Amino acid sequence: MRFLFLFLIATSTTFADKWLALSTGCSGIVRPKDQNPIYQIEYQPNPLVKPCNWFYLRPQLGFFVNNRLSFYLYGGFRLEFMPTTWLIITPGIAPGIYVKGQGKNLHYPIEYKSSFEIAFQYKNNTRRVGAQFYHISNASIGYRNPGTENLMITYSIKI
Repeated sequence: MRFLFLFLIATSTTFADKWLALSTGCSGIVRPKDQNPIYQIEYQPNPLVKPCNWFYLRPQLGFFVNNRLSFYLYGGFRLEFMPTTWLIITPGIAPGIYVKGQGKNLHYPIEYKSSFEIAFQYKNNTRRVGAQFYHISNASIGYRNPGTENLMITYSIKI
């Protein structure tokens, strides 16, 4: 409930800095037998905290699906660091719901996404291109914790 409240506050502010990220890549990059193409869409609303021009705490809501109809619906937070006007370094964490489909069995429906992204922002501040690596795991709350690693190419547009 708190997350929903914070998300509604973040999306209702007048500071217009919302992003929509479209990504494609490969899931299961560490184990070749688990590799599948993956497609992701992520909404990044206005920052919750913007103490200065080079640091943001931003919510994220996203969804990915692979070619075996496994999907993951998640919501969490990103810390955006901008050491220059064109470079964005972003660690993030997002719990969510994983549905196996015909893909890898992660042995629990609740999974956690730990991510790291490096992106380059265009001069006009309306687009970003980057690479994102993330690990999805059930944090050992299931009886097994196999996890999976994904590598994505990301294209983000300001909305």
